Amino acid sequence: MAEPTAAYCDPEDLMDRLSALGVQLHSDDGGQGGDDGSVSEADKTAVEEAMCLRATDDVYFYLGSHYNESDLAASRWVKNRTVDLALYYLDTRRGDPANEAIKADFERSLEILEKINAGKLRIAELPKRKPLGGVPAISNQRVRLDPHPRVVTERKRSTGKPEDYTKHDDKTEWLDPSEMY
Repeated sequence: MAEPTAAYCDPEDLMDRLSALGVQLHSDDGGQGGDDGSVSEADKTAVEEAMCLRATDDVYFYLGSHYNESDLAASRWVKNRTVDLALYYLDTRRGDPANEAIKADFERSLEILEKINAGKLRIAELPKRKPLGGVPAISNQRVRLDPHPRVVTERKRSTGKPEDYTKHDDKTEWLDPSEMY
């Protein structure tokens, strides 16, 4: 399973939820920047983007095998769960305990993601993807000797719906010998 190509949330989404000042205070590592102890805006944005990517990887870990990446990236519900995780990671990245509200949102989102991964819940707005390995189709075959010896597949007794296979259409395959005379 490949990694997602883009983050499911961005720093603006974090600021919408927590406020610009709240995100800035969580991403500001005062004393580690320039000569005056300040941190550049680019460094703060890099921290925020790193937390969004970390949260995206976690969301994709739980949902990537069940849903297409393009559907996940477009979903508002997925973006909100990713913001919950990213805010928690931003809040705890320096070893500080998490804010209670942020921690509660994180735990609730993680619990929902685990249930979706286990197959107990699903995201209502998104279509589920086909299983990554594909579902096997079992073909029942038998030998026919008339009008020439060959092996035929009995589709009525086979399981699954064969997709992405080349279809062999033999007009004599379903020929019933009793109808010939």
